[in-house]
This record gives sequence, structure tokens and C-alpha cells, in this order.
Amino acid sequence: MYTTSTSAEFLDNFQPNSQFKFNWQQILDENQHSIVIVAYYKDQLVGIANFERISSDRYNFVYNIEVVAAAQHHHVGARLLALVMQDSFAHGFDGFVKLLTKTSGVEKFYQQLGGEFFGQQVIFDEYASTQVIEKYLSKYRRL
Repeated sequence: MYTTSTSAEFLDNFQPNSQFKFNWQQILDENQHSIVIVAYYKDQLVGIANFERISSDRYNFVYNIEVVAAAQHHHVGARLLALVMQDSFAHGFDGFVKLLTKTSGVEKFYQQLGGEFFGQQVIFDEYASTQVIEKYLSKYRRL
């Protein structure tokens, strides 16, 4: 199950979880205007993404995505990103999504999803976002 909330709403109910490497309390405190999408499996929090709509430049900017180790390789991260892409279309940004890679080893993941690299910046255009949404959200409830 995937849900969307504001940073403040998420933090009101958030219980720190040692399965996550990122300090989500700090991340969301620093990005209070971000939107949070979370993934649950059997009532367990398994993935978190936070992003902001950059209306002036018409794209969604992803601050962080993290999936617990036990849920990796089950498309949770791809679905979280697909939901951010879907939000981009819904707000008239034509599916454009940007992010900065902060850890090594994720490049292949983003390339497989159609991201184009410009240094550490990854950009997903309308075509890439459409493909990711169709592949990873066709069986799941969309926002």
C-alpha cells in the first residue's frame, strides 16, 4: 500500500525504524514543505520518498528515496518514483522529475528507469516517466 502526506503529517505518526539508514526525522525537518510518499507491506513501513513540486521550473525534485533492505529488488523504489512522476503529470509538469544521486551503486537503477545523467543530477523526461508509470503502476492503485 502506498500513501501520500505532507512532511508534518508523516512525522506526527513516524516511529524511527532501525531498518532505515537515513535519518528521516532530520531529512523531513529540513524539508518541511516536501511531500512524502510511503510504502507499506503487511503494515510495515518499507519505503519512503520525499519530493517538492518546483512550479516555477515545472518539475518535481526528489530529495530522497529509501527502501529497507528486505524490500529491495521488489520494485518498491521504482513504484515510489513512479508515483512522483505521476504527480508531475497531474500538476502540469509533463512528467519531468529531477534528483541528485548521493550514494554510489544507484546509477544502474536510475538508468534502467530511463534517467539521463548530468554529473550527479538525474533527469526523467516525459517519455521515461510515462514508461515507468505504465510498467510499475499499471497493477496498483494510482494516486
